[in-house]
Amino acid sequence: MCLSIPGKVLSLEGKKAKIDYGTQQREARTDLCKPKVGDHVLVQAGLVTEILSPKEAKDMCEACAEAGI
Repeated sequence: MCLSIPGKVLSLEGKKAKIDYGTQQREARTDLCKPKVGDHVLVQAGLVTEILSPKEAKDMCEACAEAGI
């Protein structure tokens, strides 16, 4: 089982997005979804798999914080 933590898209360059997770930043490919800068997303295996609504992102971040993640 994989755990995805929401991240925020900081920048886009071609088919790559720079994602901010709060404690670190990583790159992910955007072959499956087409996020915009500022979107909250989920990433699996280096691919952006889902664009979250602001409420979904907030709820997931709160749940992660409660779980100590």
